[in-house]
Amino acid sequence: MYFTTLTWNETQTVTLVGIDDFLDDGNLWFNLSVSASSEDDDNFNSTYAPYGSVSFQSVDDDEADLVVETEGYNVFEPYHGDEMTIYVYPTTEDYGTVVVGFTPSIAMLLISPDSLKISESNYDMGGFVVVTSIDNIDEDQDMEFDILVEVISTEDEIMKEFERL
Repeated sequence: MYFTTLTWNETQTVTLVGIDDFLDDGNLWFNLSVSASSEDDDNFNSTYAPYGSVSFQSVDDDEADLVVETEGYNVFEPYHGDEMTIYVYPTTEDYGTVVVGFTPSIAMLLISPDSLKISESNYDMGGFVVVTSIDNIDEDQDMEFDILVEVISTEDEIMKEFERL
């Protein structure tokens, strides 16, 4: 910003804009130092600077989380050819590798692969697993089931709080 003999008494504005980094790194405080220099007026040389500083906070709009979505809600024994797909992706960029595991509540389900690795190379896409039923010879009824989705290992301190979803 420049002040001249014509604009010395006019307010000038500095606008600071945060860059969205897709990291859950919390709100950050910054200091902006104000100083002055002049080639023409020794009263405003850098020997009189800094004139002060202004503190401001950059508010982080990112919140680390895992999104779990499914395609299909029923899994039939293999001769029906049905399967369920579970998609998992983070809402923010991770600080390290996150391994997500899947544990079915009944033994008759096969989950492939049994874990997903989300890292810098695929954090924006996440990954998916496919759930199928294991065929047996029993005349059994339909069974309801749950699948526990959990962070089983991570280098990311923020994602550690999601180690049990």
